[in-house]
Amino acid sequence: MAHAPRQVATHKVTLRTVMRRASFVQGHRSFLQGKPIDYDAHRHCANEQWAYERGRQFAAIFPEPIKNGKTVRTAALFAYAGALNRREIL
Repeated sequence: MAHAPRQVATHKVTLRTVMRRASFVQGHRSFLQGKPIDYDAHRHCANEQWAYERGRQFAAIFPEPIKNGKTVRTAALFAYAGALNRREIL
């Protein structure tokens, strides 16, 4: 009998925390470069997989840089918050 993988523990984080993850930025960048989804990216960590996919989703509605240097841009934060409120993104 096959067993389903366990769901990761969840907790609240800020949008800035999600958006500054390297895996989120990588997903955003790969989508903008027209690369197909990398199903093996970050498969060692479910949280990193989620961040990668969220980055790809966000790139579809925000095709601009996320960061200015190491700082998440305010425009990107507002765009992500709006997309969440409109249920356009996870």
